[in-house]
Amino acid sequence: MAILEIRDSHGNVQTRRLSRDEPLSIGSHPANDIRVKDVPALHSRISWCEDGYEVASASSGDIVVSGRTTRHAFLHDGDVLHVGS
Repeated sequence: MAILEIRDSHGNVQTRRLSRDEPLSIGSHPANDIRVKDVPALHSRISWCEDGYEVASASSGDIVVSGRTTRHAFLHDGDVLHVGS
């Protein structure tokens, strides 16, 4: 079972279980699973792909995974996804 730990700018922590069946959406729109105010309506998605989870930009912007700027990355234990300010 894969778990995503979410830390906001105030230090609050939440956890979400990642599902192989349903992608996790991140963005400013209220319909997203994780809402972040200062990013596009749909910023990125985390989904299952063959052997593991991946994160992909869903807008024209880049994402930052463990300090690397990219548009797509496979996720590994301990990776940090930075979203918004």
